[in-house]
Amino acid sequence: MKIRFTPAKENNPDSEHGLKVAYGLAKRSGYKIRWLLILFIVISPIVFAVWQWLCNDVLITAPGIITTEVIEVGSPYKGIIDEIYVKKGEKVSNKQLLLKINNTLLNSRIKKLQEQYKLLDKNTLENSNNILSKQKQIIELNKANVEDQQKLVEQYKQFVKKGVVSLEETSTITQSYYNARIQLQNAYMKYQKYINLQNIELKTGPIVAKKAELELHIEEAIAQQEMLKVQANMKASVVDILVKPGVMVTEGQSLLLLSQRKEPIVHAFLDPKYIEKARPGSQVTILMPDGKSVLGEVSNQVNLTTRLRSTLASPFDNNKQVLKVEIALLEQLPPGLYIENLPVRVKFPLLFNR
Repeated sequence: MKIRFTPAKENNPDSEHGLKVAYGLAKRSGYKIRWLLILFIVISPIVFAVWQWLCNDVLITAPGIITTEVIEVGSPYKGIIDEIYVKKGEKVSNKQLLLKINNTLLNSRIKKLQEQYKLLDKNTLENSNNILSKQKQIIELNKANVEDQQKLVEQYKQFVKKGVVSLEETSTITQSYYNARIQLQNAYMKYQKYINLQNIELKTGPIVAKKAELELHIEEAIAQQEMLKVQANMKASVVDILVKPGVMVTEGQSLLLLSQRKEPIVHAFLDPKYIEKARPGSQVTILMPDGKSVLGEVSNQVNLTTRLRSTLASPFDNNKQVLKVEIALLEQLPPGLYIENLPVRVKFPLLFNR
């Protein structure tokens, strides 16, 4: 029903029979905002669901990184960086020396082991010489005794001829002479026995075992020392040097970054249900963090799945298994945007594009 006011009321609505009437302010705008808020709350889940459907099932995008597939060169043992022989951006060949690490404890251990080995050799030689020297002295004494006994026997023979002594006394002296010769023979045999024993000990005895153990420890320590001369295991370029001379490093710490690629590529991490969009030759658009874009192309057949990096994953995508798609750049990256592991977004062909 339409309400009509008298002409007087229309012309002067806040006056009634000549009296001023104070009406409250209109509340229609407040009711309107409240209504719009209720409407927004009701339809927001629908809008969110539509947006998610568009993003996930129509507009196919995947997180990715720019990389040259760098290889980290780690420290084999702890120590101090002694010298660095390469520079950032330099090309290196296989087995080329990159840097050297100094480990004072390892150097000291090698020196101590070598001293022990030399001392063992010296002591072994001295002991051997002492034993043989004593046996030679015993032989010389027995030889002198034999000579004395022989002279005595000759003298007694002369005495017998002269009739000064009896044959019984001569036989006693003769027996002493033969005993002296037996002692000399025994001394020679004992001397030879010691030589044979020493030869056996030098080949199979405990000293040999000890020397072999020391040699093994020395070889291991020297091998460890050689590993502190860090070498390149391939032809590559030095992407970055992460240490400086004089810096202490721990075992396994990254020292340098190497890469065999001349140009950067993109690794995109795509949901496995979109594997058809990752066929070699498929063109994609790479969205940079600053809003710029670069064209790319899937370069290889996907043959690897991996877990999505935590730095690229949303709270609900952590530990998600994804396809690792290698993408070659068809355009040059904008200046200043080649940064190793720079996160990007990769747009694949639309779901309905075949």
